[in-house]
Amino acid sequence: MALDRLFYVYVSVQDHPAPVILVIIPAFNEENSVGNVIREIPMDIVAEVIVVNNNSNDQTAIQAAAAGAGLLVITHDETVASRADRIVRIADGRIA
Repeated sequence: MALDRLFYVYVSVQDHPAPVILVIIPAFNEENSVGNVIREIPMDIVAEVIVVNNNSNDQTAIQAAAAGAGLLVITHDETVASRADRIVRIADGRIA
């Protein structure tokens, strides 16, 4: 799991004196690495980590949750645009 291709960072300044950072990690069958990646995130500057579990058929969700990430499960019938929209709406609700 390459970090430079992994993180999507959403920053919001709405009603906050400083930017709030939410890390969104797309994952598919990453049980062997997702926990380590989450533990490497500097939580002193990150408000929350959400793993978007893309229909993994391994223990990705369990490993992500055990490492402290929130989870969002997506389904095959969602379009890329609807996934992105849902992630941003969840992010806005969690940090607003």
